[in-house]
Amino acid sequence: MVATCYVYIKHFSYVHIKHFSCHYPQHNKHTNRISDSTLKSKSLRISDNQFQTMAQNQPIFQTEEHFVQIPVSIERDSTTLINSNRKPNHWPTILLSTVFVIIGQSIAKLLENFYYDKINRSEYNEHRQNDGVWTQALLQTVGFPLLLLPFIILTTKKHNQPSSDNQFHYKSLAVIYICIGIVMSVQGRLSAMGKLEIPFGIFTLIYTTQLFFTPIFASFVNKTKFNRWVVISLLLAIVTGALTLSSSFGGEPDEAELNYARGSWAALFAALCFSLLLCNIQNVFDSYIFKRTESTTRKPSFASVFEVIIFSSLVATLISMVGLFVAGEQHDLKREMNGFPKGKGAYVMAMVGQAVSWQIYWVGIVGLVFSVSSVLSNVISVVTWPIVSVLVVIFFNYMDDEFDVFKGVALITAVLSAAAYFFRLHKENQHFVQVPVSIERDPTTLINSNRKPNHWPTILLSTIFAIIGQTIAKLLENLFYEQINRSEYNKRRQNDGVWIQALLQTVGFPLLLLPFIILTTKKHNNPPITSDQFHYKSLSVIYICIGILMSVQARLSAMGKLEISFILFTPISVTQLFFTPIFARFVNKIKFNRWVVISLVFAIGAGALTFTSPFGGVSYNGEHKYARGIWAALFAAICFSLLLCNIQNVFDSYIFKRTESTTRKPSFASVFEVIIFSSLVATLISTVGLFIAGEQHGLEREMNGFPKGKGAYVMVMVGQAVSWQLYWVGIVGLVFSVSSVLSNVISVVTWPIVSLLVVVFFNFRNFTGEGDDEFDTFKGVAFIPAALSVAAYFFGLHTENRDSVN
Repeated sequence: MVATCYVYIKHFSYVHIKHFSCHYPQHNKHTNRISDSTLKSKSLRISDNQFQTMAQNQPIFQTEEHFVQIPVSIERDSTTLINSNRKPNHWPTILLSTVFVIIGQSIAKLLENFYYDKINRSEYNEHRQNDGVWTQALLQTVGFPLLLLPFIILTTKKHNQPSSDNQFHYKSLAVIYICIGIVMSVQGRLSAMGKLEIPFGIFTLIYTTQLFFTPIFASFVNKTKFNRWVVISLLLAIVTGALTLSSSFGGEPDEAELNYARGSWAALFAALCFSLLLCNIQNVFDSYIFKRTESTTRKPSFASVFEVIIFSSLVATLISMVGLFVAGEQHDLKREMNGFPKGKGAYVMAMVGQAVSWQIYWVGIVGLVFSVSSVLSNVISVVTWPIVSVLVVIFFNYMDDEFDVFKGVALITAVLSAAAYFFRLHKENQHFVQVPVSIERDPTTLINSNRKPNHWPTILLSTIFAIIGQTIAKLLENLFYEQINRSEYNKRRQNDGVWIQALLQTVGFPLLLLPFIILTTKKHNNPPITSDQFHYKSLSVIYICIGILMSVQARLSAMGKLEISFILFTPISVTQLFFTPIFARFVNKIKFNRWVVISLVFAIGAGALTFTSPFGGVSYNGEHKYARGIWAALFAAICFSLLLCNIQNVFDSYIFKRTESTTRKPSFASVFEVIIFSSLVATLISTVGLFIAGEQHGLEREMNGFPKGKGAYVMVMVGQAVSWQLYWVGIVGLVFSVSSVLSNVISVVTWPIVSLLVVVFFNFRNFTGEGDDEFDTFKGVAFIPAALSVAAYFFGLHTENRDSVN
């Protein structure tokens, strides 16, 4: 089997080769090779025409069976906002950091609203608007120990790389990390203070000024140059931040607590500190960390992102803890826990959830600075605000807060802002060409032969998409069933809307057309592929079969949840983890090692322990149809397992074979291809079923009677469609990158997260029907096997990748 690594060279430049780990044959018209003696010279000049010929036609032979990085010293123009140490077109790292920012900030702010919404602040003294600000500042940094494990793994992996003491600038970095930590704690404290002393709309407008400060600091401190696309992105981001002025906040002060002067200054200086923080972090990378590897053959590792966060957060945490004890806020924590309406467990999870979410946010923020610049980092942070604003409308019942015009326009400008910046990155990356280098490696058990080992960004990005997509989709599904007035439905109401729910899982596939077109047209210069390799007819039949399975699985799943109690539906759905390994073994010929088996066992435990989770559309006693509901849930599990294994079969037997006779690797575009064509079939089937069942007549009635308004109803439905597409990209991406087994494991271990968030955002009855749903022991314990399941599988992948390299 053959894998491919890439060297990125700018057009119209020459290649100066410092070091090689593999041998190139002598290039001439007779042998068409490059001799080893040529490589012993200090430099090798290659013309542009020769370079293009080599890139397309030359086989490259290895002397050692491992993956190599070929450092190439080239002369290229300075990019405007791309660090010179970042590989061009390394979109997985950029996208992964972007997703971390959006997800981390969204969850952290939702939990912050939940916290302020539930605590009884009326018992606080007259200066209560200042109570808890050090606690909130502490939560933004105290979770840094969670980053120690990935930091240790990434740093020990490079332990044999040369470096000198002078390159590390230990003393300078220590001072800078202390300064960054001070700025982090001050910014967190001022931000929390500002939100509690002035109306949230005014705070938002003032806090948006960070988008003015960051470009100024970036220009003078980081010597960043701006082009029109960056300026357009900044302007749209400023408009986005300003349009979220209508957003609500759970801790907003009443008239007696307002302090405009102090709150406004706090918000302004918080914005200033955040901009200064980002530019200082970029300065650390440019002036210190990137210089560590200038005299070596290796690129700066993403471990440097964890390094900056860990040491800076350590300082910030110490400062916030001192401030917390000096202010006496520690006495409020126990009182708040005891009086928390959702119970002590929910209070702890809300606080822990904020700490974890803020660390995810900081990894994304600093990761974007590392990969691109402080400006993009700030832009992505601000364009997340409309998402939070919409989610607050959906999950909280604040007075007069609805999905208005401002929120809708803000979402549009947010998308345009991010698109403008990413388009500029795409244009800059087009100045680079790719040279394929083929080397051999051993087959692995659960890693597709066409996937580059250790390509963790793609795996992690797919995992995050699967978790986030499923979580948001199921939360919105619960909200939908909670808000609609089902008492007006007929006696068979438990079947109403099942085709709509099935349709929502696939109807959003047009959103994937743009990335699919971009990724496919990007490869137009690659060697031609014959029509026989494409297996058009076979793929068409398979896509139709997968589409049928998708629609049937979604329909049966929706039906099962509405006809039997959710406490029974969940254990039956877990059986998919029994079916998938069986299908994978016989259909995909997958071999299992002990880590995969351990992961499956833990995943089954995690899924089974979520049986206490409530569901917004759960049937009443008079609606139970156990026989039909049980069979529906069981066949839904079988269909899902069969669906995943068929998708893997498409990759292994058809799509991967397209490139066997070429020098290029299968693109992630094949993931979009599978989803788009299969979802098209599934959407047509679900649409026909919807009209036959007459469910279209209930849509207008539901919209008009939706308590949160028509706009919120539309956003809930659209949100489900978009979230399910994120889920499918993650699920199919994991099949493409690893296997159907890992894809199913990640899907199931997401259930405890959904279970916890349902407790946070809804007031459902518990599984016994005798009290409110709380964060009980089962939900807490479910997180342990879920985490162990993922850890076991990823450790197995790490072991396999290490063996393939060695």
